[in-house]
Amino acid sequence: TSLLVRRSSNGTAKYGSGSGVPVTRWVLSSAEPPAGYEISEPRKRFEASNYPEFPAGEESWSYSKVDLRADALNGEDPELEAFAEEVRRELILQLAQNEESDPWQASTRSLVRSILQQPNSRAAIQGSLRMSGIFARIRTGEVDA
Repeated sequence: TSLLVRRSSNGTAKYGSGSGVPVTRWVLSSAEPPAGYEISEPRKRFEASNYPEFPAGEESWSYSKVDLRADALNGEDPELEAFAEEVRRELILQLAQNEESDPWQASTRSLVRSILQQPNSRAAIQGSLRMSGIFARIRTGEVDA
């Protein structure tokens, strides 16, 4: 069981953040992180029994926060990896050039810039592109003439 946490509710989805491969997930503390993820440092977890909805007298369980590793998708598709880095660089340039006067937009742009500065942002963009299906490789077989 895992909970996916995306930063799309604050307006970042229009920049491509918060869709596709989630950068942050929550997994049962007793479980290993999914492939391509690692336990967050500093470690963050929440105990189910701390919430009022938790049934009294039952054994508690907890979730731990895990983050996408920067190398999570390395080597899977070198062309897509290079394109994801190009998209990341272009987004950083575009966000640096255009300043917003509206406080909400300025805050959103600032958040997206901070996301793009994270080491795992290229992997997240690559995963988003791959998950879209647009960048799926076409598998061809030999066809008899």
